[in-house]
Amino acid sequence: MSNKHSCLPAASQDSEKPSQRVLRNSLWMIAQPLLLNALSIVVIGYMTRVLGQADYGRFIFGFSFVAIFSSFTNLGLRAVTVREVAKHSSLPREFVDRIFTTRLILALLSAAGAVVAISFTSHDPGTKWVVCLASLTIVLQAVTTTFQDVFQARERMALVASIQAASGLVLTAGSVVALIIGMRLKGVTASYVLGGAFGLAVSWMWFVRDFQPPRWKVDVSDAWATICHAAPFFVPLQLSIAGNKLAVVILSSVSGYGAAGLFGAASGLVERLSVIPDGICSALYPAMANSYSHDPDQARRLFRQFFLYSLMLALPLAVGTTLLAPRILALVYGAAFSEAAAVLRVLVWCLFISFLASVNGWTLLAIHRERQDGVVKLASTAVNVSLCIVLIPWYGERGAAWASLCAAGLDGVLLSVLINRYLSVRILDISQGLRVLAATAVMAVACHLARDLNVVVVIGVGIVTYFVALVSSGILPKDEWRDVLEIFLGRRRVQLEADPEAIQPGVQIEQ
Repeated sequence: MSNKHSCLPAASQDSEKPSQRVLRNSLWMIAQPLLLNALSIVVIGYMTRVLGQADYGRFIFGFSFVAIFSSFTNLGLRAVTVREVAKHSSLPREFVDRIFTTRLILALLSAAGAVVAISFTSHDPGTKWVVCLASLTIVLQAVTTTFQDVFQARERMALVASIQAASGLVLTAGSVVALIIGMRLKGVTASYVLGGAFGLAVSWMWFVRDFQPPRWKVDVSDAWATICHAAPFFVPLQLSIAGNKLAVVILSSVSGYGAAGLFGAASGLVERLSVIPDGICSALYPAMANSYSHDPDQARRLFRQFFLYSLMLALPLAVGTTLLAPRILALVYGAAFSEAAAVLRVLVWCLFISFLASVNGWTLLAIHRERQDGVVKLASTAVNVSLCIVLIPWYGERGAAWASLCAAGLDGVLLSVLINRYLSVRILDISQGLRVLAATAVMAVACHLARDLNVVVVIGVGIVTYFVALVSSGILPKDEWRDVLEIFLGRRRVQLEADPEAIQPGVQIEQ
């Protein structure tokens, strides 16, 4: 009998309130990726200068093409894993083994599918090579995220963030080295594979250190039952990814790799900022699932609190980026990508909606309304793809951006209606919304007055001005600000405990 735990560590529920726990975990999931993305933006700027619009467009196309197939490694299994682990004090090892085996098989099939599919297209050999090499990341990410889901469910976000940081640092450093020694597009693609392999090695090491290694467990009937149970989670995810990545595929085919490069330059900046809503929702989801199953009123309070936090972060980001878009692009990419300013100004408002819609969507998943979320994603994806087909031939990369914004708007409105219906909560007080709007207006005026300064200085002025205006508005009680600062400074922590009792095989997962 191994001396390692066959069950998973659980966070003590007594030492912190749910909101404090989510805040702490959100900061872990935001701070490290955001710092890494700040570094990667510098590298991306260097990459675009070396590769140029066409090769950078090939890079964006290749990974967008692979991402469509990568989603088939999920099939909703990630969301089911997090929700079910979060709701139970411990889980049988057989559940983790089954998820591990199922996702690995799906990843191998998906990677093979991407290689076969690209071979039948008319793309040039260089682009096909990028897709074939990038398809390796499908397998690496599938295994890595299986381990991360277990850590996320137990709200061990520091561990998840560390795995992501380790992988990101390796691929970032590898990209720079590849460009310096002249390997260009092939070298950059290979560095992403190397980063994925390093992330897998780190996650495997930590998982095996704390628990028993996952076992290869092939049970077709159990695997199929698990996939069927997870299907409602898979539909919204797959549709969302398909809508976003198909836009790039259509744009590359209709308008060329140059247009895809411009779109990718703008969307690359937006995607790096998306770690903020992703981090919030990664922390909120398991806590919301736990709270709703025990105390629905607490879940409603938790939702309102973090919806407000998301609005407080999203609105100044969108307004500030809209004002400074040309200067930000010139700073990162140089003059060659100045035409992407119009795209960035549109896509940053997609990010604004994404902040709010993500809180709504993941809350619906936590309260077992994944089917309704799937219907919303079906509608918004249909709008996105349809508008891309219509607008891209006329407006190129700007048409793709407007299609994304229209789809995001529909997604946000419908999810808000569903939250109001199924969670029975008023999403936001009007007075709170007006205070956030006023603080953002003050920030915009300050940025305008400082417009002749260096763009980095202008951004700094905007951040400080917005923070001062927000605190002065009294939108949050002092104790909540204190909670955020204490958690950020590491003065408030939650103790991790291990369940001393091993779970016997055969324990059933709640359906």
